[in-house]
Parts: sequence; C-alpha cells; structure tokens
Amino acid sequence: MHLGWFEIDDEPCALLLVAGDAHSLTAAARRRERAVVLVPTDGSMTPELRRRHGSRARVRFVVLHDCLGVHGGRVCRVDLPVPMPPPLPSRAHVSRAQPGAPRARATPSDAPLFDGRATWEDLAFLKLDNQTLLVRFERRSRRLNAQDLGLAGAVSRKPRAPFEMLLAFCENDGWLKTRRFGSARATKTTLSRLRAKLRAAFGIDADPFHEFKAGMGWRARFHVAGGEEERDRALSPGARAVLERAGKVRPR
Repeated sequence: MHLGWFEIDDEPCALLLVAGDAHSLTAAARRRERAVVLVPTDGSMTPELRRRHGSRARVRFVVLHDCLGVHGGRVCRVDLPVPMPPPLPSRAHVSRAQPGAPRARATPSDAPLFDGRATWEDLAFLKLDNQTLLVRFERRSRRLNAQDLGLAGAVSRKPRAPFEMLLAFCENDGWLKTRRFGSARATKTTLSRLRAKLRAAFGIDADPFHEFKAGMGWRARFHVAGGEEERDRALSPGARAVLERAGKVRPR
C-alpha cells in the first residue's frame, strides 16, 4: 500500500506499508525508487534483509513495533529525535521514471557517511540522548544510532559496548578515562572494535583517536559539541513538539 511521499536529502522518497509476509517484503526490496517500507512485525525479516535494508539503504525497512509507542493516549514515535520529514507538494510526486528524466543514482547500504570526503577533524559529534548522536560535517548533519554505525545486535538491535564507549567520549569532551568497560585489556578491545566500525561507517582510514596518554586516557580526533543550547538547536520542530508534550524539554 502506497501511503504517500516525503523528502530525504532533497530527493523524493515513497512511504509504503506491507503485510510483512516474505512475498511482500521481497517485492518491496526490488523497488528502484527511494522508499521507506513500514513492516508490522519482524517475523519475516531475515538477517539478510536487515543487513541490506537498514537505515542507510535506498529501500529501508522499518518495523512498526520497534518505532511506535503510546504516550498520553496518543501514538507517537519512540525513536525520536528522528521525526518523519514533512510531506512534499503534490507536484513533486513522480511514480515512475519518465522518458528523458535522469535516473536516480542508487546508494549502496554500505556507502560511507558524508560521501567519504570528511576527515575526523572535520566532524563534530553531539550526543542527543542515550540512543542517538548528531554528527555534523560542514553544513550537513546526520542523526545516527547504534544500528547506523553497525554497533547494535543483529537480532536484538540493542546498542553494544562500543556504542556506549562512543557516548562516553561525547559525555567527556572527547576524552575516555574510565573503568566502566572492564580491565585495561577489555577497554582496549572495545576501543579497537569502535575504531574499526567508525572507519568503515565514515570511510576514513585515519585513526579516529589519538594515542593513549598515561594519566589522561584516549582523546578523540573528532570534535565533541555539548551544552543544552546546542542540543536544543539540534532538535527538529517535530521532535521538539513531541518532547515538549512528554515534558522532556522546556517549551519555548
């Protein structure tokens, strides 16, 4: 069922609802245009579909019971602050590729964030909550969670220790000096996994962290933003409205 259109990165994106059976999921996965496919449950979501149609894929599958909840008697998203973009005007609707029109370029799910043009020193990380980071590069920004960075369980989709470590860097102005991740050896192992995932996600070969300094710990090469005002500016109008109703931010 085609529900409508909205816009992502200045490109039309279809919003679809499928029954959730294997046949409908396979058919939706073959779509050529950019799309967000709403799936009622994850019963038919195989590991291969999860890998190929995650949050960075051109055709993205979203399981409803993972992103919807009830607050104050109303249905709302629980993966905020990542609200659905506003709908496009009707004139922007394009159902099929028309003769002479340029074909949309496919974006592989493993494509580097920000097209691989950034360096670690160009990036600024901001922790929005315990599930979400905002990463800025020049005038662009992306909201990312553990799944986006490959730091979540394949089945549970819960953040793993390396993502918790990344949040720890953001909570301490880009520094890590803590025993919360176990022994020194365990901490180095977790840091090594985080390093590998960040390199793969952003397409940057350089080490995202400086060498260890005795008495200081590790320091990130990327910038870390902080403060309530900075976090407040990062919220979109839709996310702010929901969080205000939930009493998690102060009304303007």
